[in-house]
Amino acid sequence: MAASRLDKIANIFSRATGLLRTGAVKYEDRPIWYDVYRVFPPKYEPRYNREVDPSIEIKPIFYEEDLVRAQFFEKYGLNPGGMVRDLKTVGVEDDCQRFVNSYNEIKKSNPNWAHSEVFEATTKTIVNRSSSLRDDPTYQDETTDTVRRRGHIRLLTQDSLRSMFDESIARTKNDPKKSS
Repeated sequence: MAASRLDKIANIFSRATGLLRTGAVKYEDRPIWYDVYRVFPPKYEPRYNREVDPSIEIKPIFYEEDLVRAQFFEKYGLNPGGMVRDLKTVGVEDDCQRFVNSYNEIKKSNPNWAHSEVFEATTKTIVNRSSSLRDDPTYQDETTDTVRRRGHIRLLTQDSLRSMFDESIARTKNDPKKSS
């Protein structure tokens, strides 16, 4: 199917209304924002080519906390602990949030420090508390004296998928019970 250019013809609300009217989307499956938009429509219709008043200053939406988080993820990855997080659980902090909280405490106690100094001090503080944030991909588990591999997201490329497929084929050739 060719790409649709309806975003230049109609806004998302009128497209969603059309889908509901024709029955392509059930009323129970409508987007969560649909009822709010219907009750509180915008003052001006949102169009892709609407002129913006140049006198309006666009406020920055990045906070220092966002920059700290970005630097944290760049250094440690998206899931440094390798643990699955339940987002429904309230009050449980992940490694990134603990890092940001510690960063804010150190920044508050040392206001003259530059960002890089605070980040390094936070890194030293947090790494001592959390074994999942060590730079070394393996760490010594003090309780069992075993070396464990830190969890990383494995990027699947075409080559890695090909090698996984080839390994699977080789295993089934070696074990005839699995092929049946």
